[in-house]
Amino acid sequence: MNKKIKIGDKYPTDLGFGCWQLSGKDSWSNFNEKEMIETVEIAIAKGINFFDVAPVYGLGKAESLLGKIVKKKRKDIIIASKCGLVWDEKNNVTNNLTRKSLNQEIDESLKRLNTDYIDLYQIHWPDPNTNIKETILALEDIKREGKILEIGVSNFSLDLLKEAMKYGNIKTFQGLYNMIERNASSYHNIKLGYEVENEIFTFLKENNMEFLPYSPLMQGLLSGKYNKKNNFDEIDVRSSNPELNNEKLLVNLEKVEKLKLITKDINMPLSAIAIKYILEKGPIMSVIAGASNINQLDEHLQYKNFKLPKEIINEIDKL
Repeated sequence: MNKKIKIGDKYPTDLGFGCWQLSGKDSWSNFNEKEMIETVEIAIAKGINFFDVAPVYGLGKAESLLGKIVKKKRKDIIIASKCGLVWDEKNNVTNNLTRKSLNQEIDESLKRLNTDYIDLYQIHWPDPNTNIKETILALEDIKREGKILEIGVSNFSLDLLKEAMKYGNIKTFQGLYNMIERNASSYHNIKLGYEVENEIFTFLKENNMEFLPYSPLMQGLLSGKYNKKNNFDEIDVRSSNPELNNEKLLVNLEKVEKLKLITKDINMPLSAIAIKYILEKGPIMSVIAGASNINQLDEHLQYKNFKLPKEIINEIDKL
């Protein structure tokens, strides 16, 4: 894939590393810190340079762990973090994209990440109570201070994205996208105001911007290894995703079985096929796929080892 856009002085790798799984046992039931550290280190050793994290992941834990792991490799990697979701002393999370909050958030993230700059700083979710002009102008000031290199947005409607672009230089758009959820209307019961294939891809291409797909493996479903129940416990973040529970899970498992049939002759892990599919679809900067261990990472990396025929892509689209 030919990259058009750099973040700082680097082109992001086609496969990125999603860091929500660094949050700890309170968020991911299969979390093992030793394995997680080894997996991130191996990812860097195997050439992955894009790491996407957020303050709200584990309420600071994911940023802190990532900062600890990558300290000696900081100049070799791109750290993409986020802003706008803050929590109080009771761990209640709210949206806040005011200038005052952003100035505090960036310094807290830099401290946790053990760095003096963040390569790509993204608005995590829109804040309906703050004018987007205030937010973007504040981020441009933080950028001039050298604390961030580029600005991105996530989960914006197309109209809000266009408004944001009036006040600053927006490099990237992060949104929900995978083989099953191509124009999803919600994520974890949160309404989404955009459709990726129907509107976002075209706009980004026209404006020399690139897309960062989150949940490219549908939080593990597209690994092809989920069962009909008992895939995770109640405290796991995936327990709040209706697509991975109850009747919807059963429907999606049927789709996974059909995907396996469609792609059986490729003879590759379904996760690698899911990553390859996304790379063929739009103006993709980096596919943000999480991995809990080295085996999962190695399966993801097999996306490099095959081509996905157009007719297979068409069959997946029809499904």
